Amino acid sequence: MRCPECHSIVSAKSRRDVCGGLIVSETDAESMHIDAASDEYLGNGKQNSSVEATVRFHIPFRALFAMVMAAVFIAVIVTWVGGLLRGEYIKDSKTFPDEGIERYLLANVDKNGDGYLSNAEKLDVRSVSGLGEYGVKSLKGIETFSNLETIDASNAGVESLWREPWMESESLGKVTTINLSGNPLLSCLIPSGSCKNILSLDISNCQLKSFTIGKENHGDELTVDLQQLESLNCSNNQLTGELVVNASHLRVLNCANNQLKTIEFKTEGGFLTGSPTPQELKEFYCQNNRLVRVGENFEDLGGYSFYLDNLTAFDISNNPSIGISEDGTYLVSIK
Repeated sequence: MRCPECHSIVSAKSRRDVCGGLIVSETDAESMHIDAASDEYLGNGKQNSSVEATVRFHIPFRALFAMVMAAVFIAVIVTWVGGLLRGEYIKDSKTFPDEGIERYLLANVDKNGDGYLSNAEKLDVRSVSGLGEYGVKSLKGIETFSNLETIDASNAGVESLWREPWMESESLGKVTTINLSGNPLLSCLIPSGSCKNILSLDISNCQLKSFTIGKENHGDELTVDLQQLESLNCSNNQLTGELVVNASHLRVLNCANNQLKTIEFKTEGGFLTGSPTPQELKEFYCQNNRLVRVGENFEDLGGYSFYLDNLTAFDISNNPSIGISEDGTYLVSIK
């Protein structure tokens, strides 16, 4: 490089020329310029201290603010992910509006005691029973247990089921046994889309005036329309009118101690072309009703299309308008 004074060529490492002038490199000049600018900005004395304090204050504050915001964001993400992993918070859940159900879940389903229901805990539920000691009044929410097989809510004080009449059907496809006996139920609606694989249903000793099983209907009917149903107990209720049963695999029917007038069995075929009585029906109890007809009434044949051949146990006592034929094979009208 050249000396700025005498313009002689000197080494880049030399600090002075032959003329004695100080050699300043471009890098040194830039550094000196920055230092001078800093001195001019900061000044001396109180001005220097004030500006330095200001600089020292603002830089850490911004960094701290950014760190706090990052921490909050991370906390939100962790909480959200943690909530997904832990599952549904039981005490603040709209799925289980009944406080009794909440107490039951905390005591019997929440295995790790964290107050949440994880998917694994839900899938592990195969049976629901012993609800009486928890004061359960509504079964709303149990439809979330997709592996549920048995519902035993007998004598628990249950007033409403998992499905209200105005709601869409909810599937409990693996449930095979339901016991709702001894509850203050006025009606029982289990449509075809809910619990479609029921084998045994006990709705005895309630206050039922109507029930609809396996059929979408909100009216005051007594209808059973489940082909796979094997056992139905609807005794000791307040049932009146006609009970219609369409269940070809029904083995046990107990409708005793009501005020039924007729019982209609719908089976494949008819009196002349097929069996009018469910072939698998073995036990039939309808005592203490007001029955005038069981099965289709064929006046020209002098009897009913309900035969007793396949029955191993039955009781039709205290029904003043029906009796058994002389040969003991079918029911007849007593006029």
